[in-house]
Amino acid sequence: MHRFPIGRPRGFVQWFIATLIAFWVLQLAGRLIPASVWYEVGRVEVIEPAYEGDEIFLQVSRKINREFHGEYDVVIVNDETHEIVCENGGSLNYSPDRKLPDPVPLVNWWLNDPTCELPVGDYHMETRWKIEWSPFELLDKRVEFLTYFTVLPAESRAHLPPPEPLLGVQLEMLQMQVRELSDKLEALK
Repeated sequence: MHRFPIGRPRGFVQWFIATLIAFWVLQLAGRLIPASVWYEVGRVEVIEPAYEGDEIFLQVSRKINREFHGEYDVVIVNDETHEIVCENGGSLNYSPDRKLPDPVPLVNWWLNDPTCELPVGDYHMETRWKIEWSPFELLDKRVEFLTYFTVLPAESRAHLPPPEPLLGVQLEMLQMQVRELSDKLEALK
């Protein structure tokens, strides 16, 4: 009967245990880092009223805190039938200097795909981002945002009062800019 030297099996077991511990520590550390280190979403709202056949616009407030590669996915679901009406996604390199138009046309929210026609009805839009910051997919961060909106018949346009200015959105965007400036001042101290 052939016997292994005493050090060999024990060395392998120690190496295996050390590898498991290192993987566990890396996974734990990755979970402790919030997604907001890279990306923050304040608001994704459809500017209402939205009418059938018209272009739909979004009011978006987001902050890209540092560069990252990410994937996004946008799904619009009819709330009455629970069917997916529109779906698209892609991957982008996000950087702090990457700005969105204000307001954002819905077709630009998913790389200029104009094929999404929304008939009259109630909808919700799910926008999901995956922040790919590590070579291990288990450590990728996810950010999700849910938006509810209604598409009205085009003929109802004359019966509604004009929309109110988007003061709440403007205030939120100003507050975000103030936070950015105060963060920069803190960094200079």
